Amino acid sequence: MLVDSAKKGVNLAEAIVASAKVISQVQAGQSLSQLLPTLDNKLRPAVQSIVFQALRKASWADAIIQDYLSRAPSDELRQLLRVAIALLPDGSEQNTYSAHTLVNETVKAAALSKKTFHAKGLLNAVMRKLIGQTSLYQEYPLDQYLPFPQWWQNKIQRAYPDQFTSIYRSAYQAAPLTIRLNLKKLNTQEKIKAYLDSLSTAGFDWIDCPTISGHNLMQAKIILNPKPVQLIPGFDLGLFSVQDASAQLAAKLIDVPPKAMVLDACAAPGGKTAHILETYDVTVDAVEIDPERAARIDENLRRLGLENYRIEVADASANLGSFEQERYDAILADVPCSASGIFRRHPDIPYLRLAEDISQLVDIQRKILTNLWSRLKPGGKLLYVTCSIFPDEGEEQAQWLMQHLAGITRHEAPGQILPSEFNDGFYYALFSKQ
Repeated sequence: MLVDSAKKGVNLAEAIVASAKVISQVQAGQSLSQLLPTLDNKLRPAVQSIVFQALRKASWADAIIQDYLSRAPSDELRQLLRVAIALLPDGSEQNTYSAHTLVNETVKAAALSKKTFHAKGLLNAVMRKLIGQTSLYQEYPLDQYLPFPQWWQNKIQRAYPDQFTSIYRSAYQAAPLTIRLNLKKLNTQEKIKAYLDSLSTAGFDWIDCPTISGHNLMQAKIILNPKPVQLIPGFDLGLFSVQDASAQLAAKLIDVPPKAMVLDACAAPGGKTAHILETYDVTVDAVEIDPERAARIDENLRRLGLENYRIEVADASANLGSFEQERYDAILADVPCSASGIFRRHPDIPYLRLAEDISQLVDIQRKILTNLWSRLKPGGKLLYVTCSIFPDEGEEQAQWLMQHLAGITRHEAPGQILPSEFNDGFYYALFSKQ
């Protein structure tokens, strides 16, 4: 949901300028995970919300700019227009600014920079034409201006010709805010009911998560009126985690016996590690190559009040550090991937990924999986997971594993889960070792 800058005391013109700058930096190759933390804390929520919309609608906005301007604008002016056009009222709850406010604040935004000051009059004229155009979304249907490069579109159309439209329609939807109740703390029906009542009392509307690939996720609740997670009751007490419904399948599918030793490879930020510890009486070793992200795992597990885990900073494709001699009853391999299934949450990904990246990622995945297979005990299970909808990183990779790993048996698992209104795109394959 778009943060209403005016209501939050944020100057909308400043938010538009900051958003335009961030979009330009994304197009230059920087990620939102790098850029957003550098913003002022007061400005960041509004800018993040605006940037997400503007990146999703960039191709759509460019088509309008081309038709409404007689010549190509400078990069600075184009980014301002992209932001302003993305915020035009579209009948959704995301775009809540009045037309008058949006025009005025866009003109003020232009005045804040020497590079766009001269274009105030042009911006004013263009925006007034657009707000008076009641059939804009009919003349420029969003689904004809997809926020993905052509190679990306081609891959999805070849893989899912019948679902192509629905996949890309989801690109313009805000990702759901799904929480996972911590059943270590909310360990009775009375406690669960009391917590859910506290959500309602605090003004949060929620629904049970629909089944995902035939699996009922009782602890998954979708917040219908999202707010910053710290404002949701019980966050500081560790009563819940934020985790997409598709991601919540991992702990259910791995299904380990009591006292098992489990390895969570590529574990940051720790959501699946936490879910396994909340669900089973086991010990989990978590491996993460990035020291900062490894520290986040520990922070999350401590907030949730969880125990029986160890964290190692190591490369899952090579030496596992202090875990090198361990052998595991189960391994969760949520490997690095294109993240093509979670583009709603990371709308910068299509701007940063190149077609040739996919084959490189596939190679990295194979190195990790081959290395992890040697750490698995006979009779143990390996759950292969990606947040991708590209077959290269899904079914084709599972077939490669079947051909190249000794003693491998494949078991029933959801396979490809496509993004929908209530969940992200994920892939799951489950194997055991003879």
